[in-house]
Amino acid sequence: MLALCPVLGRERGPGWLAEALPIAGLVLIARAAATLSSTQPYPGYDALMPVLGSAMIVYESGRDTLARRLLALRPLVFLGRISCSLYLVNWPLIVFWRLYTNRGALAPVASAVVVAVSVVVAWASWTWVEQPLRGRSLPRRAVFAQVGVMAAVAARAVVATGGAVGRIPEGARSLADLNTMWKWTCPENPSSGLPSALLLGNTPRPCIVGAQWETARSRNPKSR
Repeated sequence: MLALCPVLGRERGPGWLAEALPIAGLVLIARAAATLSSTQPYPGYDALMPVLGSAMIVYESGRDTLARRLLALRPLVFLGRISCSLYLVNWPLIVFWRLYTNRGALAPVASAVVVAVSVVVAWASWTWVEQPLRGRSLPRRAVFAQVGVMAAVAARAVVATGGAVGRIPEGARSLADLNTMWKWTCPENPSSGLPSALLLGNTPRPCIVGAQWETARSRNPKSR
């Protein structure tokens, strides 16, 4: 839709509009970052804040506006350069951290650590992977051939290993089959202290999988 809008060049539109649009866009993005949470439906109307905000910033006026000078600051330019790599690495780091700590939302200190590590890893990826590959010139046939071979090898490896079951702990592999799961012997079946109304079916106690119930830092019992 933005591409269909008339160009807001130097000779078109008042100066105040060229200044106000990107500033409003930055405000919308900041508001979305500060207010959106997991309790709100997304995508939905709330998605308009970051989307419209980005469109207002991208809508180029060709003028030396305050927003342009702000976004031209070296730290922001640096983040823009590594943004593709940063986009790829930040979420796996968040997921692995949450799995490692067996917790829900990240604490402020953990969030700061994950952000810092993400930037370092993204910079390394941009420096030693993205940039060297960007400078190479390969024929289109060679690119498709290499990608096809890599995809075929990866697919064959997954099939040969039965879905790469080695990545799943041996004690949990039986949970992949529903019939086997119901015959599976629960490793720990202590009393959780939960009211019986919260338990499912006729199971008197929840089945505990993972850390020992008495010494676990975080308890989240799963009814069997």
